[in-house]
Amino acid sequence: SYDNIDPTTIQWPPKVASMELFLPKFFDLESTQDFMDKVNDVISRDYEPSDAETLVQNLANECGIRRNFCTAMLTSLSGDLMVIPRYFLNMFQSGINPPPYVPGVWTTQDDMMLRRNTDEDIKLLEKKHGAGRIEMRRRFIETALA
Repeated sequence: SYDNIDPTTIQWPPKVASMELFLPKFFDLESTQDFMDKVNDVISRDYEPSDAETLVQNLANECGIRRNFCTAMLTSLSGDLMVIPRYFLNMFQSGINPPPYVPGVWTTQDDMMLRRNTDEDIKLLEKKHGAGRIEMRRRFIETALA
């Protein structure tokens, strides 16, 4: 399941990790567990909505995640920091970025379905993300991506 991935079972560095997405600091870390501990430390701090820049800088400096990748990831998560660990564990395990089929991780395909807004599309999105996240995504797109 997407929430029961043991970081100690994921090889380091993960195959999907490229210099395009990560800084040298990332590759200097000791393990997936080490990386996840650092990520959890960064995201557990208090951030105001206006602190996105600080968060991105902290993830770059402390975890070795490139700023443009951070921004793209946060956009796919509708800014929900609590989904970040799920994002990385699923990305590392599946070797796919962004990881598909993960609640709270919006792919380009998901966003197209949301815009199309057919009954069938919305049913599929509700199954993946839940109704609450669909509303959250609509608001996020209206404000952050306008």
